[in-house]
Amino acid sequence: MPRGLNQWIEHLESLNPDHIEMGLERVAAVWARLHDGPINAKVLTITGTNGKGTCAFAAASVLGAAGYRTGLYSSPHLMQFGERIRIDGLIALPDQLTGAFEAVEAARGDIALTYFEFTTLAAFVIFTAAELDVWVLEVGLGGRLDAVNIIDSDVAVITSIGLDHQDWLGDSLHAVATEKVGIARAAKPLVVGATRVPPVIAKHARQLGCRVYQNGRGYEAYTETQRGRPTGWTWQGEGGDGRFHLIDGIAFRYLNIDSLGAAVQALLLLDLAIDDAQIRDGMAALSIPGRFQTHPIANDVTVVFDVAHNPAAGASLRDMLRQQGCDGVTRCVIAMARDKDHAEFIATIGSEISEWYLCDLASARNWDAAKIRAEVLPNAMYFPSPSTAVSTAVNRSRPGDRLLVVGSFMLLADVMDAEELV
Repeated sequence: MPRGLNQWIEHLESLNPDHIEMGLERVAAVWARLHDGPINAKVLTITGTNGKGTCAFAAASVLGAAGYRTGLYSSPHLMQFGERIRIDGLIALPDQLTGAFEAVEAARGDIALTYFEFTTLAAFVIFTAAELDVWVLEVGLGGRLDAVNIIDSDVAVITSIGLDHQDWLGDSLHAVATEKVGIARAAKPLVVGATRVPPVIAKHARQLGCRVYQNGRGYEAYTETQRGRPTGWTWQGEGGDGRFHLIDGIAFRYLNIDSLGAAVQALLLLDLAIDDAQIRDGMAALSIPGRFQTHPIANDVTVVFDVAHNPAAGASLRDMLRQQGCDGVTRCVIAMARDKDHAEFIATIGSEISEWYLCDLASARNWDAAKIRAEVLPNAMYFPSPSTAVSTAVNRSRPGDRLLVVGSFMLLADVMDAEELV
């Protein structure tokens, strides 16, 4: 009997559950059985410690506004598995997913695949069948040995370099950068969204003959303000045709502007017909689940959902909270994976938080929230589940207050549809 979507997901979750096997040989061998020849589409591959999801969604939104059929592969998902694979902004349907899973399963034979490798190949099967103009691929972990890197990109983007997933990527910025620059391709443009990165990136680019377009050197993205409040943003730099672009009046979003700027630079290097108005339209339509996702609830309380979970992302989140402003009290419901730098993350956003609500998640990877309270935040409140934390925080809120839900994709997935937050 054919598997349904839930059965397939259970099967994927059973694949190598305790470790990630790094390397491209196995996944490339299966892809060779599934597809013969080059990809008949432009490919934009994006990595980075933080901001890669923002960059990928922004690029896909602008491509859609410009009329290009676009596939977006990103991870992880928040509410449903199909969010990982989108075509023209629409998430993959169950029949598309099961059909792709069946194709991968038939092709792999006795080759072992991890959850992410299997899912990546399924995305490629769906994208190929859809005959798209552009593939936007977000790296899952690192870059050099990530499954998406079996596809040669036309433009590669590194949004930022920071410490995260040190068990896999190394415990120095040099080591992390070495892994991430592995997505670069010979003689193809490399976009760098950070203003400062380890020298190994420039060195590797020179060896490959890549031209590097770096934020603050090759291009600039900066916020427009009026009376100290953000009103929009401007991008200026050089496109692939060598022509200078000055694009102002882009709609402001509480998102990482360095990542948005990197998306614009990458798009202008793809050798596609994209004009300034289409860039503005795509950015105005941009919506990214779990990235400073804001909406009001009862009693004039603002809820902010964000998946920031390392100190660098925390610094960006802190700045956006300041830009947004709050007339009342900001409460924070937080849960994180145990391998994150909890103390540094909490310290980074702490200046914007009045009350902390620490909670546990039903996952083996979850932190020990009670221990974190004892060691880091003795004045915080502890809750055994996200639902009780959210319920308590909402009940204590008054008009003008703000509630931040932050730290883990699993936390947001647990509470985004909670009755108190709808």
